[in-house]
Amino acid sequence: MWLAKDERRMLEGYVSLVGEIDRETWFHEGNLIPTLDQGINSTKEQIPKYGEGTGHGDLPIAGSAPAESMRAYLRDLGRVEVANNRLQARGLIKIKPHQTETNVVGVTLTLPGFDLGRRYGAGFWEYSALWFEAYRHHWIWLIVGFLGGIIGGVVGNWLSI
Repeated sequence: MWLAKDERRMLEGYVSLVGEIDRETWFHEGNLIPTLDQGINSTKEQIPKYGEGTGHGDLPIAGSAPAESMRAYLRDLGRVEVANNRLQARGLIKIKPHQTETNVVGVTLTLPGFDLGRRYGAGFWEYSALWFEAYRHHWIWLIVGFLGGIIGGVVGNWLSI
C-alpha cells in the first residue's frame, strides 16, 4: 500500500518510537511534528512520550515573528492530526484521545501498520518495491518506458560516435 508522504513519515516514526504491536504509547501531538520531516529517523530524545520531557510542542514561540511561528505550528499540528486520522481510518494505527488533556493521544500500532511502517523504513529497495507494487499497472509506466527508450537510444548513439 502506498501512502501519502505525511502518513508514511508518521507511520515510520511510530514504528521507531513505539516499536511494538498493541502497545499503547501516549504523545502530545505537537511533539510529533518533527516526525513529518524525519520519519524513521525520529529518536525518542527528540520526540518524548507524554509526561517524559519537553519536545517540539513545548518550545517557545520565535521572538522575531511570533505570528508566523504560531501559524506554522498550527498548520503542522493539523498535518499531524490529518495523518493520524487517515492512518486510523486505514486500520494501521489506533488513536485514543486523552480524557483531560487536549492534543494528547494514545497511539497503538496494529499488525498491518507495524509491518508497513517497518517496510517503509527498511531502505531504498523495499521502499521502491512498495511504490512499484502500488503503481505496477499505472499508465505512468508507459511514459517512463518511452522516455527511457529515448534516453537509451540517445546515449547509445552518443557512445558509438
